[in-house]
Order: sequence, then structure tokens, then C-alpha cells
Amino acid sequence: MAFLSEQDQQLLREKFAEEMREDVKLVLFTRTAPLIFVPGQEQQNAEDFEYLRQARELMEEIAGLSPKLSLEVHDLRTDPAKAQSYNVDKIPAVLLESGETALRFFGLPAGYEFSTFIQDTLDLSRGDIQLSEEAQTYLRGLEQDIHLQVFVTPT
Repeated sequence: MAFLSEQDQQLLREKFAEEMREDVKLVLFTRTAPLIFVPGQEQQNAEDFEYLRQARELMEEIAGLSPKLSLEVHDLRTDPAKAQSYNVDKIPAVLLESGETALRFFGLPAGYEFSTFIQDTLDLSRGDIQLSEEAQTYLRGLEQDIHLQVFVTPT
């Protein structure tokens, strides 16, 4: 089942073709449903795996819309070292990478978050920084790392 209509897919294909300069890699961290459940091991319910399946299918669909997009998928359980290298501790997690820059999204970038996800993909590909010069100067002057999180909830 496609998440995006044919019309939306075509619109995104055109937007990506027009606006993307550099390649962007989508790095998805997820988990696959186990074939068997082992007593004593952490269990997730079926709805959790459905949500993770949807995240994977959406990322596959988006990555298929432009030759400048690629998708790399990692299982949090079977590749914990990779998750740790990206500082990922919850799933689904999608990282957008271009050059040395990466952005992280936790959760399914759907609904209102979808347009932000697409715009961030485009901005990252173009190397755009949508901050005032004053804000950029301030951030460059920081002497220690900061941890910034933005939480979005549907209303």
C-alpha cells in the first residue's frame, strides 16, 4: 500500500529534481518482528511492529522518488553499535545525512511532520541554513554541545 497518492509522488519527484543538489541518505533504525517470541525477553505488541513497518515503507517510498535519495536500514536489536554511533536509542528513528551534516527524526514523520521532513531533506541537500546571520554567529560561538529537542504532538 502506498502512503502517498500518485499525484503527491509526482509532485515530490518534481520538487526533488528541481531543488536537490547533493545526495541525501535516509538512515532508518527500526526492528523487525521476531519469528518466535522467547519467554523472558522484552516483547513489543503487534501495533508497535505495524508502526515500524509503516515507517520503513514510507522511507522506501520517499527514497524511490529521487536518484539523489538513498535508504539504509538498521535493526536496533541486531546492530546496537550502529545505533550507538548515531546516538539512537528509540525507534523508529530516521536520520537525514548529507556530507558531514545529519538531522534526526524520532517517530514516524507523517501528518504535520511530513512537510517538515521533506523541507529538511531539501534544505540539507542544498546546504541551506534557514537561520539569521545573528543566530548562526551565536551558535558558532557556543563552547560546549547543547542538546536541543523539539516535541510535536497531534491535536
